[in-house]
Amino acid sequence: MPRVRSGLFVYTYLVMKIEEAFSGVTWNKEKLLAYGFKEAEGTLCYQTPVKEGMFLLTIVLGKTPTSRLIDQETGDPYVLHLLPHTTSGFAAEIRNDLDALYLDIVAKCGEKAKYPSPQLERLFQMTEKEFNERPDYPFANKEEGIVLRREDNKKWYLIFLHPKGSALGLEKERVNLIDIRIEKDSPEIDGERIYPAYHMNKHSWCTIVLDDQMGDEELFARITKSREMAMKK
Repeated sequence: MPRVRSGLFVYTYLVMKIEEAFSGVTWNKEKLLAYGFKEAEGTLCYQTPVKEGMFLLTIVLGKTPTSRLIDQETGDPYVLHLLPHTTSGFAAEIRNDLDALYLDIVAKCGEKAKYPSPQLERLFQMTEKEFNERPDYPFANKEEGIVLRREDNKKWYLIFLHPKGSALGLEKERVNLIDIRIEKDSPEIDGERIYPAYHMNKHSWCTIVLDDQMGDEELFARITKSREMAMKK
């Protein structure tokens, strides 16, 4: 079912797809305007017909990208393509058309960052410079499950994940976080800056959200410590 936000119908699946397509994109405003976006109340808004005018799609680029798809005949939101089991037929065609449009907007109006989080990108630059160790991608999703491992023994000392904010008790759709090694049952795990490990062993790993609350220098020091703890015994 749709949620309502600021007068726009916002759908969980559709918003998530937009966030995935637009994640880490640096937009070129002039190119967006040339593409057909228009400025409105501090946002950039784009409207386009879908399926030969059967539907009207509205995309709003604000703090969080949102969109709505309206049936032009009835004036009602169209939602069939949002159902998880919709993998074929007309509704699936709509979903594919929207995905193609999102990718086209990114290709023509923006520049995709190499990693999902700017802070993560800075940290990876530090670890490459200091240890000559580059990120590894052991999982199918190239924007999640990115790991750093020691070159000598191949042990992990960092993993990047992108779960729902509710996994940490946060009121956010998604959060960028890393798991790193920490002293066993460390009292530093306070649930505010340092959380119990989301994915790894909670006794010897911890989670830190990449929201710049912890500065790069401190975080890199903790990553360095995690790397030391991954040394072969």
